[in-house]
Amino acid sequence: MKRGSKVGFAVVGLGAIAQGSVLPAFRHAKQAKLVALVSRDKRKAEELRRKFKAKSCYAAEEFGKCLANPEVEAVYLATPPSEHLSATLAAARAGKHVLCEKPLALNAAQSAEMIRVCEQHGVQLMTAYRKYYEPSTLYLKKLIHSGRRKFTFPLAVGEHPCEKFNGVFAVRIRKNRLKVQPLFVNLPSQTSHSHTWPRSGTAT
Repeated sequence: MKRGSKVGFAVVGLGAIAQGSVLPAFRHAKQAKLVALVSRDKRKAEELRRKFKAKSCYAAEEFGKCLANPEVEAVYLATPPSEHLSATLAAARAGKHVLCEKPLALNAAQSAEMIRVCEQHGVQLMTAYRKYYEPSTLYLKKLIHSGRRKFTFPLAVGEHPCEKFNGVFAVRIRKNRLKVQPLFVNLPSQTSHSHTWPRSGTAT
């Protein structure tokens, strides 16, 4: 791919995660663009192609044609985990990079095979684990690399009311090991009643 150009993606699998998160995100992507869609339901793929302004769409059995499209430089696999192995191997052998939804594979042996084939064909393989790039994670990484041995930081994650929690955590680095202790955590339960757990002191 050319330096400075947007990476052309094909999104494979058009379920809830693709429609709710992946496809809308391309509208804001600075280094990636949506080129193609692949689905078991060709009519659905066509409808979403028009909605999200992709150039092409393919039925699942046409995945080979999608991989032959020179505008497709990478694939985003949003298929069931049982299909990750075969789709990754096909994409790698076609010279396409792979961004794969969690879990990467059904077991460690499949993961190892996916890594081996991607390395063999010189393409990148990555699990689509967004938390590596969320503000709280990047902030913690910055603090760790600052050389400070002890600090506190706020954290708020989750999008669904049953997932949201926030708090302040104390962090201490000793002998290159990271220890985190909650000082104050607010954790909503599934009944939407908040439980507040105060913690005193610092990490030891």
